Amino acid sequence: MTTEWKWNGARWWKADLHAHTPASEDYGKGHDQDILRNRTAKEWLLDYMRAEIDCVAITDHNSGEWVDSLKTALEEMEEEKPDGFRPVWLFPGVEISVNGGAHLLAIFGSDKTTADITSLLGAVGMKGERGSSDSVTSRSLSDVVEAVVSADGIPIPAHADKESGLFRETGGNTLKQVLECEDVFAVELMDPEYEKPQLYHAENPCWTEIIGSDSHHPSGKEGNRYPGSH
Repeated sequence: MTTEWKWNGARWWKADLHAHTPASEDYGKGHDQDILRNRTAKEWLLDYMRAEIDCVAITDHNSGEWVDSLKTALEEMEEEKPDGFRPVWLFPGVEISVNGGAHLLAIFGSDKTTADITSLLGAVGMKGERGSSDSVTSRSLSDVVEAVVSADGIPIPAHADKESGLFRETGGNTLKQVLECEDVFAVELMDPEYEKPQLYHAENPCWTEIIGSDSHHPSGKEGNRYPGSH
């Protein structure tokens, strides 16, 4: 099967802008976590290739540890063409646990590296163990958004309608500041029918709504989150 696009006009790309690797402490959580956390970068990439995902953002909890290894593995696979291989575009990123409780996705261009993610985490005062969602920044949500933009990244409030989400963990002036920020123009909602807070409607930021898999497992049953599930 060829992946070359030979026709004029637009095409759809299947993108997952929220994905975890074994660099996240809670990857593979369950009875077989020890096995799943030993998966290789190539195995992880094949999970997304077989799910026919065209581009995926690497967004581990407070870590960019796997960014470089995944980019290297992809280069090798492009030469080897293993069974199940198909082209995939990688976007380096990170899911930042911000002081106050909200999580923020930071997504970058493909040229960024593990060192760039590490530098960002240092700039926002990330304290605690890398890869743990319990680690938090010393800087506020607005400050973290500013730092992401300064590093040429796109800040996206993660699972805003769920636990550790913008709409669940913030309100008042904190939420108002983010809603008024022109550098935020997208939000991740896990439930498209979610009723946003009144302040959102009052400010009317017109954010683009996205959904990522937020996958922590290579596969799963219907309703679970894995490559290609959401």
